[in-house]
Amino acid sequence: MKARIVSGAIAQIYKRPKPIIEDGTKQPMQVWQDTARMEGWGYVEYSEVTPDSRYYSRGVFTDEITGSTAVRTYAGEPRDVTPMKFRMLDEVAQHAKSLMDSVVNEYSVAEMTEWETKRKEAEAYVSDSAAPTPVLDAEIAAIGGDRVDYILKVKAKADRWIPFRVGVIAARSNKTLEISALSTLDEVIAYENHSIQETRYIPNDDGTPSAEMEINTRAVSKVTQHGWPSLISDPFLVSVTDV
Repeated sequence: MKARIVSGAIAQIYKRPKPIIEDGTKQPMQVWQDTARMEGWGYVEYSEVTPDSRYYSRGVFTDEITGSTAVRTYAGEPRDVTPMKFRMLDEVAQHAKSLMDSVVNEYSVAEMTEWETKRKEAEAYVSDSAAPTPVLDAEIAAIGGDRVDYILKVKAKADRWIPFRVGVIAARSNKTLEISALSTLDEVIAYENHSIQETRYIPNDDGTPSAEMEINTRAVSKVTQHGWPSLISDPFLVSVTDV
């Protein structure tokens, strides 16, 4: 972008080349590539420094013109936190639903509905092979297969799903309370730009984890990127700590 400077101030901003009249003549578009001529007419390189639009409107600005450059800096006007909190709460709800749906896509609702009962029967069987397992026995009779193998598979599924489901529900509840308690823009910004430190194994050439580790610090949103359970294990992740 370029700006036209008149009497030491920005008179016009050009986001892209357009026909101009200088020296009493309509100049060809190619003249925009002639930096020396453009600067001679008062056209300089222009840039803007703007605040994060998620949290601030542009607000008032100041211009700094130095030689062949002009920079306009917007001070930023804080936005109302209430719509931000509504957005964040909606994102929490949508993320929780997405996590639940990822499991629903893998297992039927009917199957998941009985998992708690099946899990209890399977756990009872593991503790005592004489324990009654009527629900599991009915399924085995319907689909066939080895009884012990089926019971252990059902227990593994239930053990995987139930803690995950409980974790998603707890995370959604906790985050709803945390977001509802936010009252200032600084608190909202901190919640959506939370610093964590990850320690990870460095991959070998074959893609497996090596013995060497690296530590990286990055910002994540506590709305959807931090504090949620996962069914996917990461063999490279050693630890995650808050900074």
